[in-house]
Amino acid sequence: MNIFREIKSMFFLIVMGLLSLIQYELKGQEQTAALLLNEGVTFAKSKSYDSAIVKFNDALNFAVQQNDTANILKSYRNLGLSYRYVNQPLKSINTYLRGLELIGDNDAYSIIKGRFLNSLGSIYMATNSFEKAKASFLQAITQMPESNSYHIWLNNLGNANLELDDYDLAIQNFRESLALKRNLGLKEEERVVVYNNLGEALLRSDQLVEAKIFLDSALLFREADSAQDKVPIWNNLTWYYMKVGSSQQAERYLLLSSKVIDQSINKDKVKYYWLGKSLADVVGDYKGYVKYDMMHDSLNDLTFKESRLMLQEAQSEYEIDQRENQLNQQEELLAAQQTIITKNTNLLILVIIIALIVLGSAIYFVLLNSRNKKLRMRNELLVREQNHRVKNNLQMISSLLSLQAGKAQDEISKYALKQSQGRIQAIALLNRSLYDQEEIGDIDLKVYISELITEVINSITDTEVKYQLDIDDIKLDLEKTTSLGLIINELIVNSVKYVQQSVTEFSLSIKAQSGKFSLEYTDNGENFDLQAYQNSKSFGKKLVELQAKQLKGKSKISNDSQFRYQLNFS
Repeated sequence: MNIFREIKSMFFLIVMGLLSLIQYELKGQEQTAALLLNEGVTFAKSKSYDSAIVKFNDALNFAVQQNDTANILKSYRNLGLSYRYVNQPLKSINTYLRGLELIGDNDAYSIIKGRFLNSLGSIYMATNSFEKAKASFLQAITQMPESNSYHIWLNNLGNANLELDDYDLAIQNFRESLALKRNLGLKEEERVVVYNNLGEALLRSDQLVEAKIFLDSALLFREADSAQDKVPIWNNLTWYYMKVGSSQQAERYLLLSSKVIDQSINKDKVKYYWLGKSLADVVGDYKGYVKYDMMHDSLNDLTFKESRLMLQEAQSEYEIDQRENQLNQQEELLAAQQTIITKNTNLLILVIIIALIVLGSAIYFVLLNSRNKKLRMRNELLVREQNHRVKNNLQMISSLLSLQAGKAQDEISKYALKQSQGRIQAIALLNRSLYDQEEIGDIDLKVYISELITEVINSITDTEVKYQLDIDDIKLDLEKTTSLGLIINELIVNSVKYVQQSVTEFSLSIKAQSGKFSLEYTDNGENFDLQAYQNSKSFGKKLVELQAKQLKGKSKISNDSQFRYQLNFS
């Protein structure tokens, strides 16, 4: 318990010191857009969406004053999501449309443009504007054909084609989405929605045998989920048994849906009442037919009217906002009066030292608690509490480094700060992976490395980076995972910095055999100078060598034209 008190006191002192530094650095300015965005995300994660919307709007206003396009787009994206969660689709639509108008044909923001279009398409689907939804999904797919979210967008496009009665195209979309999910190694439980969608598309096109296979698969892998999540599958199975003439089985699945239909979304309710009406007609239940028919028509008309009204209001509000934005454009440009404060070298050094202290403390704390197995039940509660505090502190340090990097006037200082931020994020991701687990234990290396690479790339560059991963199903302890994460972070940063190609590409392989592990990393850089690398005294190179020793491994750098790093450890 004394150790925990010491760690608590240490973190308290660090937080107070950082708050003082931030107050000094900002010199009376309002919080920056980045900090406001982080606060908004924190509220959104706790489902306090009204508070999140306030923070995101503040971030948007600040970013507009600073003419900060990147944070303007981030604010729009977060606002669009939050408005959707509080059931304000017209505000969500208008927000995404403003973001897309700002992006225009700027290829530098192609990734976020694809996400805007996909989100916009999803809202159009919810408001029954299927043609607009299809157009948005098609644009998203065209915008980012190699995105990791491509399988999701294909499924969304399939839903739009399904609602537009283009069954063949919908089936093609769903099959392609399933193939991509398999290639990405996603679990069967993550394919359930596509199984059900494909089953419905096959059902509508009277391919009944294959439809039944996919609907049964969907139900099988939804077994552990709530009854409400199974309603779309039960509805489709009801429809299937009606088509094959098995009224008794159809009534069975309709009865399952009826128990939770009141908690379902309107789309599932409309379909349920339509199926009930159709089944009552087949079995000759006149009273049941009248009941289901009245409920179906009433709900269908209400949903249609609400959708049309929301779209009309959204279009009108967007046109008004466009005119107001044009009139206020000069005012907004004049309002951007505050500039970034000159870099303070001593403050920069102090921030880096504090970041390393927090980093070392976090590693020490996690290792200490993972070894205390005899008091597992009591210590897990303490670990989770401390992990939560570590997460908040690491996020604060990362935000501070990001703030300072944005204010640095020379590229060397800015790059050094971004590197430090990347190292902090590597540890923060490890902390988050541990915190999200039900039990404290080893880390799933494939999941951790995939998330780490995405965060590292997003934090250091806006240009396109392609990569290939070949990682065995490996679970490592915290100490080894930490060292590997820092090594991979430095290798990726090195590739992005030095590869002189239009697109940076790299591949990473981690293999396990008989208790021994091998890591191999290559990039597409040319004319790699091995001698210059060996003579380098950079902090990143030293960090890689230090972590390799920590793993008690043997590393090797190739002497051919390309950069190749190999590490063997046990």
